[in-house]
Amino acid sequence: MEADVFSYFFAIGAGLTLGVAVIVLPSTYLVKRIIKGGKKNVQTR
Repeated sequence: MEADVFSYFFAIGAGLTLGVAVIVLPSTYLVKRIIKGGKKNVQTR
């Protein structure tokens, strides 16, 4: 019984970390691109 509960929580934790990684990695990449683009726009002006 305890092993089942542990594996259940472990699966939830792994799913959450995976979901967070999938959401955070692309967003940070986009933010970096936006910041770089903004700096380039400022320099060209």
